[in-house]
Order: sequence, then C-alpha cells, then structure tokens
Amino acid sequence: MEVETDTAATVPPPPPPTDAIVSQLPWIEKYRPKSLSELIAHDEIITILNKLIESNRLPHLLFHGPPGTGKTSTIIACAKKMFGEKYSSMTLELNASDDRGIDVVRDQIKEFAGTKKLFSTGVKLIILDEADAMTADAQAALRRVIEKYTANTRFCMICNYVNKITPALQSRCTRFRFAPLQSEQIQGRLDEVVMSESVNASESGKRAILQLAGGDLRRVLNLLQVTIAPSPAQSSAIKTFVHFVIRHIYIHMYAAFCQMGFVVHDYCSPHTWQRTHLETLWTNKQCI
Repeated sequence: MEVETDTAATVPPPPPPTDAIVSQLPWIEKYRPKSLSELIAHDEIITILNKLIESNRLPHLLFHGPPGTGKTSTIIACAKKMFGEKYSSMTLELNASDDRGIDVVRDQIKEFAGTKKLFSTGVKLIILDEADAMTADAQAALRRVIEKYTANTRFCMICNYVNKITPALQSRCTRFRFAPLQSEQIQGRLDEVVMSESVNASESGKRAILQLAGGDLRRVLNLLQVTIAPSPAQSSAIKTFVHFVIRHIYIHMYAAFCQMGFVVHDYCSPHTWQRTHLETLWTNKQCI
C-alpha cells in the first residue's frame, strides 16, 4: 500500500469563494445544503446516517431514487461532517456517466483507495454519482476493489435505477431509497430562494413550478432561475446571438439549395432576408 503525507495538516484549506463567484453559480449549487441539518427531507435516513458517522460504523452505501431528491447533497454533507477541513483530500467524487469504463476503476479509484494518509484517522470516501451508467465489467472490477480496500475506504454509489446495479455490488452496500419530495417540503426552500434572490414571483407562478417539478428540487431551482427576465444587457446579448445563429443557418440553407440546382430568387438572398425578416422574427419572438 502506498503512503503519502497528509498535506491537509500543513497546508491551509483554500479560501472560501468570493461573493462575485457565488453570485455566478447555478442556483442548484449556490443553494446546495452544506450540512445534514440543512436538508429538507428524508429525516429517517439522515438520523440513521448521523448515528453511523458518530459511532464510526459507516458501511458502504447505495443511494437510489429519482433525480433531484437529495442523494448527492446528502452524501456530500456526510463527508463534510466526517472530514471537516480535510474533506477535499479524503473524498473522491466521480460521475460514472462520464467516467464509466473499467480503466477508471483500475486507475483513479484503485489509486485513491490504495493510498493511506499519514497522521489521518478514519476512512476515505469515494462517491460514484450516476453509478447505474457503469458498464458490467467496471462494476465487476469495482466489486473486487471494494473487497480489497474495505479496511480504509468507504464507497457510496448513487443511481436513479437500482436494478442497473449488479446484485454483487448491491449486497455489499446498505441501501437507502430517496423518494420524490413533497410540495410542502420544497415550498420552504423555494420561498427562501425567492426572497434571497429578490425574485418577483406570484403564488400562482410558484405553484406552477412546483407542479412542473414533480418532486424534483433541482428542477424547481432550474425552472425558477431560467424564468427570471434578463437584464437589458443580457437581452441585447441574446438578441445579437440569435441574429447570428439564424443568419448562419440561412446562409448554409441558401448555399445548399443553389448547389442542388434550385433557382433561388434574389429576394431570398441571405442579405435581403436578414434585412427584411430577421427583425420581424425577433419582434414576434418566433426565434426563441
């Protein structure tokens, strides 16, 4: 087993993000819970996890359920509770839908799990988001890695469809199902974001967002953010971009028709079309 020095003990943690950086974050990240107490649902699961962490008996975990129900936020909050300032050096986060091959298991996961930190107590944590996208070979390799490094590493697999996780992996994990959130549970967080961002949202508008979200808090925040009217500067930038895209598409269509031998009248040329039709499309909002 490889050994590396615990840099977290000597190097101070990175400074917190500035207000300017935070203001530019997507709201799903800006308002992600930072601790288990900030989670808005699944009290029974949170109670169990708190007891397991406090007694130092955390098993391998398998979180499954629909998207936007707090699976990733829960395990990240657990990791921050376990490691504090050493969170970044003791936790490995991978999105299995991007890093889904067997090479990732053999390289990144195996290297992280097989490296022991000096002057650190406890276990490391590997978070595999969207684990149901992993190939069968990658899951088989992961099973062997879990067996080999259980003494100093815990794994948390997160997925939407538990039936896509092999029985061999499921049997090695404690499973927690995250059900869709109730509208009453989401309402408080929605009101908090509306107030914090000074959003002029009507009650009927908020009810519509809750209905469209279907118990998915991530979708609630995304819908709320995209429905805010852009500033004049943003509106001008959007208009310029849309004009460019439409003209670019039309030029290619015009050239394609000419190459195929069609007779294209002069009034349909890109220059004339742009002058006479582009503003009309924008004014009538037919281009967005």
